[in-house]
Amino acid sequence: MGILKCRDCGTLYPEAMITSCSECYGPVDTCIEDIDRSIKSKIESRYPSMWRYLEFLPVNDKRAMDLNDGWTPLLRSNRLGEVTGIKNLHLKFEGTNPTQSYEDRSVSISINKAIEFNSTAIGCASTHYIADSVAAHAARTGLKSYIFVPDNTHPEIISPLLSYGAQVLKVYKQEGDIDCQCHGNDPATCTLVTRIAEIPELSLPIVDLDLRSYFNSGYKTLSYEIAEQLGWISPDNIVIPEGSGSLTYNMYLGFKELYESGLIEDLPEFFIVQSSGCAPIVDALIHKKEIPTPLRNPVTLCENLRVGDPADGLYALRAIKYGGYGIAVEDKEGIEYAELIAKKEGILPDYSGGLAVAGLVRLCEAGKISPADSTVVVLPASGIKKRDNYQLSPALQVPRISSNIADLQSYLETEKKNMVRTAIFKKAGEAAEPPALLRI
Repeated sequence: MGILKCRDCGTLYPEAMITSCSECYGPVDTCIEDIDRSIKSKIESRYPSMWRYLEFLPVNDKRAMDLNDGWTPLLRSNRLGEVTGIKNLHLKFEGTNPTQSYEDRSVSISINKAIEFNSTAIGCASTHYIADSVAAHAARTGLKSYIFVPDNTHPEIISPLLSYGAQVLKVYKQEGDIDCQCHGNDPATCTLVTRIAEIPELSLPIVDLDLRSYFNSGYKTLSYEIAEQLGWISPDNIVIPEGSGSLTYNMYLGFKELYESGLIEDLPEFFIVQSSGCAPIVDALIHKKEIPTPLRNPVTLCENLRVGDPADGLYALRAIKYGGYGIAVEDKEGIEYAELIAKKEGILPDYSGGLAVAGLVRLCEAGKISPADSTVVVLPASGIKKRDNYQLSPALQVPRISSNIADLQSYLETEKKNMVRTAIFKKAGEAAEPPALLRI
């Protein structure tokens, strides 16, 4: 595809590792070529993974890797529907992805693009879903992965990342660090990855910063799958547990692309559910603000929703204005509904999935959603994703660096001679046969 487009002013750019428009500084997204409904039969004939929608994805036809991301089940929820009174309910369960979360979709595309851009390493600042996914997908491709975590990160979070061969670096705070309300709201890791993104010669792209335009495309594949799994019909409503606003906005774009391609006849309405301890987007919606007000020190058990300053909050609000609403729910209800889903449907979502179903019930009670509507709830990850199943070494040693970029540069210099990349491409854009042990 090879085309990027500014969300705000529409300026077009050739494919590159850029995230903002040079004209208006708005965010830049991938855009698809003209696709018509004749593509439907080709899609349906392909292997069931998110890569069946290749024409909609910003990657070369020959991909470097595939962990069979996507094509997660869309489950008709009869027993839960009986309890909640919601008659036509489906659950999109992302816990069957390779590392059991929806982030596998976006990370897979980002790492493929990193390889296309001839990167030999990939990085992220995360202690949860993105970290797991980056470590796993980098191992699959032979890229070196660097995971930057807060200095107080527990060993049970770090241990599985090391199992994938990731280089985990604890980042400690310094005076002058960015007062950040993202990346787990940790100033040190936020400061470091921001500085890394400003130095291209480091050749260490951050999946959700340098590659953000491509990263966001992964979320669109949820929309493609839901539509196809419903027989190329759009549901009346999509209910999404939200943190940064990116999932809502990009799922909206995904359905919009299907609509403009003639594959579906109408668009769903979008409903956001946030934790009451971290609900800047819902607050903006209720108080009719154009932009969410950043929330300092947000509190929620749902780490994937703990985003005090939502990067795509403005755009999520725009998507909701086409139809939909938002609601904030207590974490306690999210826990209760996650357990109810497990008891009634045999799948255990994470707490954010429980929060989404709790929010749906509240939205029905408030008259915002009809119980008779066709409604899909996104369950972002598996609740079985436990850290205490890993054997922890009492001698677990993780290097520490400061948020000063010079510390990282010094560390990378010492690591450089050990950084060996498995040959995935014979040459740029040409896929090679993966090693036998890596074949699926």
